[in-house]
Amino acid sequence: MASNGSIQGLSVWSGSAPAAFAATVLGDLDIDTNAFEKEGVGGQVVVGKGTTTTKLSLTDVIGVTAAHAQMWFPTTAGLQPANFPDFIVTTGTKQFTLEDGSPGSGTVSMSEGDGFLTMALEAGFAKVTPATAAATHVYASVAGDTNNTIVAQLGAADFGCKSFEIANNGGWENVNAMDTKAEGSQTAPLGVISTLKLPTVSCVLDDEIDTAGLLADAYTGANLVLSGNLYTITVTGIAQSSFQGKLQDASGVTSYSYKFTLVSGTIYNRVTIAAVT
Repeated sequence: MASNGSIQGLSVWSGSAPAAFAATVLGDLDIDTNAFEKEGVGGQVVVGKGTTTTKLSLTDVIGVTAAHAQMWFPTTAGLQPANFPDFIVTTGTKQFTLEDGSPGSGTVSMSEGDGFLTMALEAGFAKVTPATAAATHVYASVAGDTNNTIVAQLGAADFGCKSFEIANNGGWENVNAMDTKAEGSQTAPLGVISTLKLPTVSCVLDDEIDTAGLLADAYTGANLVLSGNLYTITVTGIAQSSFQGKLQDASGVTSYSYKFTLVSGTIYNRVTIAAVT
């Protein structure tokens, strides 16, 4: 059995009171008990209750703190970041506290044209507690970064960036073993871990950049720095991995699409998100 609730309120949960996570957020809460069955002769079937998966999927996130955003882009090796926040979520007349979580997929993006820098963030949780909705949610009072407040530079130089997406390519999974569990929580996982992948970057530019590196024998990395009013985002050591130029008439601005891979190094600590003070 699975249940899905569109989020109508979301805050960080300290254990006693809600605290702000972002200025605005949309998303869904998915809880799946992962039923399974085995059929036998005589039309008989036995049904088991699986290990519960609890997934929080957030979109259009604006104004999240740099410290929280950084947790989706780990700076150290490990499968579960320290101090990952608990959440309290309201869906209709119900609220759920989500605890013992780890981040999954995460993207930071800016679409072409006027708009805000947004994030899409997913996380899994080992413990979920339902209750009747009673929380008064709290939201951050900040103005998000826009296409007009961000300066995008590659190798310390402007490069005509019109849009970008930075993806951590990560995920999460339950950890479960046949250890002793208290009655009433036997289908809860023992924990949740993140599965790290190498981040990737894609950009749309208003002009071509030097493609010599694209066709060279080896990748040569440069740093991408996005400087705004809320964050300074640095991606260390990226190199062109693909290029697409469109054939079109002269009635509009030509766009050039680039994808970047990270050069050899560590998987972690390649994307840093620092607060602007």
